[in-house]
Amino acid sequence: MDAPTATTTTEVVDFLNTLDIDGDRDDLADVEAFGSWLADRTAGHGRAAATATSLERARRLRDALRRLARANHDGDVDREALEALDALSHDLGLRPRFEPAGVTIACDVEGTDGVLGRLLADVATAMRDGAWTRVKLCADDACAWAFVDASRNRSGRWCSMAGCGNRAKVRAYRSRGAQAPQV
Repeated sequence: MDAPTATTTTEVVDFLNTLDIDGDRDDLADVEAFGSWLADRTAGHGRAAATATSLERARRLRDALRRLARANHDGDVDREALEALDALSHDLGLRPRFEPAGVTIACDVEGTDGVLGRLLADVATAMRDGAWTRVKLCADDACAWAFVDASRNRSGRWCSMAGCGNRAKVRAYRSRGAQAPQV
């Protein structure tokens, strides 16, 4: 499977974008903000209470995933981020589930750890299926918005060609000392 799954597109990318550098917003700034973010995601699925411990796990998860998404531009491997995800997978109760159709990653815990565990399980599935390489952070460091690279050759670098991409191209043009053509 090469195309990103709907879950990767909506839930995981939304989680990565809980940090909005450009808009100066962080949904994981404190326990209260994290609780609000959780309430929006768990409506009708039970109660998940934010705690200092769950907030720390959420921050570690987001940081590791954002580092891996940034590395997707060049195919780099961020071993520390992978080690952090490995440790978190244990903390969040992930385990393999063997089924007739194949192996899946399951998270059977409830509450906040369940929300984070299911996100990490979705990432593991996207990594296994090859869809994760399309999840990237905008190459404009002032933006760093997460997006899914839908380009055929996986060469997308900006969250928006009209915004960040255009600004980058104008900066590059100006830095080359472009001059108006002489007549």
